[in-house]
Amino acid sequence: MFTQEKAAKGGEDAHFVLEEGGDGKRKHSAAGVADGVGGWAQQGVDAGLYSRQLMKWSQQRLEHTDVPCVHDALAFSYRMTKVMGSSTACLILLHEGILETLNVGDSGFLLARPGEEGGTEHYKVVFKTTEQQHTFNMPYQLGTYSRDMPDDGEFKALEVRKGDIILMATDGVWDNVFEERILNIFEFAAGNLDSAAKEVAEMSIRIGMSYDPTPFSTRAQAVGLNHAGGKLDDVTVVLAHVV
Repeated sequence: MFTQEKAAKGGEDAHFVLEEGGDGKRKHSAAGVADGVGGWAQQGVDAGLYSRQLMKWSQQRLEHTDVPCVHDALAFSYRMTKVMGSSTACLILLHEGILETLNVGDSGFLLARPGEEGGTEHYKVVFKTTEQQHTFNMPYQLGTYSRDMPDDGEFKALEVRKGDIILMATDGVWDNVFEERILNIFEFAAGNLDSAAKEVAEMSIRIGMSYDPTPFSTRAQAVGLNHAGGKLDDVTVVLAHVV
């Protein structure tokens, strides 16, 4: 499907952000990103419908459950999402300094930490999700006809610190932008998260239309495929700062 056609339908990605204290009681923050599998368009199915429902039900579960859990939220959302389609998914939940995460497929997140002096220079990657793929460019996915389930996702519980940055994104980012460039954006932004998120998204699109070396082209060549440059795709970025 052409990019302009996907844009006319709102794209195939989806996301949500749930802030701590939004109802005066909530003691946790949460977020999620999902990427509807574009191949459904060949069957006349809007691939964005599944990802949007998956994130809607995940948000509702995390918002209204007394003891929130990413496993429970994604399993509930999977059961409640009835439309045809499939999607990757990544959820994060922050409560009392612990970041719980569950990732299915090739969306994901990166946890970056500033230098020991507490400044905004010299960020390093503390953790990054690993793409889950059956074969190259065939990620795990939840949905119609897929054998993958929420329990197949990668679960992590990580301690976070004040000043940490959490970047969640769909594969439109991870396929096109190397970690070093993302860290450089964080350093240049000097704490301006809106600016950093916009630059990550715009860089992903620019590189996606280029012939620059990319993570995707590197992986393609590693399995014997002749692919040069980026991989233009939907891009969703959620950027959070631990305070």
